[in-house]
Amino acid sequence: MIDNQEFFVSSLTNELIYIKLFRSFCLNIQLAFLEKNREYSVTAEEFRIEFEALNIRLLKYANYNIYGPVLENELLVTRFSLGTIEKTEKLFKVNLPIELTLEQLKLKPAQVEDPSEEALKEIMEINERTVVLCKNFKSFLTDIFEKEVAGELFSYSYPFLIRRMVEEIDLYLLVLKRIINRLPSDPSFVIDYEFRTINLFKSFAMFIRSFTDPSREDIIHIAQSFIIEYQHLLNDYSTADLSPESQKRLTAKSKKIVDRFAEFFVNILTDLLNNDVYLIVEPVLVDSMYRTIKIGQYFMFLTKEKIAGNI
Repeated sequence: MIDNQEFFVSSLTNELIYIKLFRSFCLNIQLAFLEKNREYSVTAEEFRIEFEALNIRLLKYANYNIYGPVLENELLVTRFSLGTIEKTEKLFKVNLPIELTLEQLKLKPAQVEDPSEEALKEIMEINERTVVLCKNFKSFLTDIFEKEVAGELFSYSYPFLIRRMVEEIDLYLLVLKRIINRLPSDPSFVIDYEFRTINLFKSFAMFIRSFTDPSREDIIHIAQSFIIEYQHLLNDYSTADLSPESQKRLTAKSKKIVDRFAEFFVNILTDLLNNDVYLIVEPVLVDSMYRTIKIGQYFMFLTKEKIAGNI
């Protein structure tokens, strides 16, 4: 069972990471509907505002309580975050809370001490509120997904993308519930988490393949190659046992592919901000995908180090 310090830092870190991601989901849905279905855009904006309010509460405790590698490995803010926010505001005529990103850029790495009773109590309340908010947001997305599939609703955010948003919420709830119950990682959790992560990254490659202007055949071809590689990995995970050797082999193999996938996104985002590629999606969503890749990359690095006995 994890202690108060680990509970506090893990809660704070994971919520800052994922709440920012869910804010980008809200924006995608907010911008996806025609005027006749404006109520969906309004609801998405309301969810975005609620997630932003949680983000503000969390930032009160974030300074000196986030481990250095989390900040250094772009899990909270990437080198592209400010640029993609500005580009999204310009292209879609929306105002985004850039001040939250600027605050996160100022965060100093952890000099972690045991949290006060007041801080611990508030983090526990935020955890519970986050679970409720995520479940409600998931229900909202599921309703849109089911109506789109049934031909009862149109949006510019197609069903496959919405389904993957739901899966990413499920992935976060899996992590958050373990934190709330103060459970450490175990082999079955690691395999499950990595399988879900690889499946999600396969979807990202599929999104890039479909979001990219056809004139950039190079990007489309590379995306397709990653789809094939990830499918082979998923097949490996489906037949894997829980032995340390099997986990070590799978994690190492996955991390090599994910490392290359992260560089692929670096190139895409660089081209996007330089106007060398056109994607039919908000730039902040692409940055959120890149951050999610960095999260998976970091998790696999930690798993690899734990198996090797280095941490």
